[in-house]
Amino acid sequence: MRQTAAWAHLSGVADLTDASLSDRLHQSCDFLAAIVAKLLAARTPSPCPRWPGRSVRVSDGSCVSKPGSRGTDWRVHGVYDLGAGGFSHLELTDKHGGEALDRGAGVEGEIRIADRGYSAAKALRRFVAGVGEQAKGADYIVRLRWSSFRLRKLCGAKFI
Repeated sequence: MRQTAAWAHLSGVADLTDASLSDRLHQSCDFLAAIVAKLLAARTPSPCPRWPGRSVRVSDGSCVSKPGSRGTDWRVHGVYDLGAGGFSHLELTDKHGGEALDRGAGVEGEIRIADRGYSAAKALRRFVAGVGEQAKGADYIVRLRWSSFRLRKLCGAKFI
């Protein structure tokens, strides 16, 4: 903040302290969220050139901590569209906002890729149900934890 305030002063943009810049940024969260939402809404999922009618998107999250914090204070969740070359969804949550595949709506024909933090069965079902039972639906590739699922045969019996 100190460097940004100094740059603003030297550039003639504004004369403010690092503390006042921080206050203004904290008060602008709703405004910045609206801008990001508008920019992301303008992006449309692009089809993958190898698989016509499909788009490949990657979900991941990052932890953000305040200076001096002993843990996670916020999480940034993102969905990156490999075909379009940009984010199709960004979300900031507090430390309780866990990784879930259905953060960022799925689209018809999508293949969503994520790591094992996204292998919760309920979120996977919500992701598929969110796209609907359309002809192409949506698929996912997720690395699993050994305890994520109970495997069953088509008849419902336990998989051995």
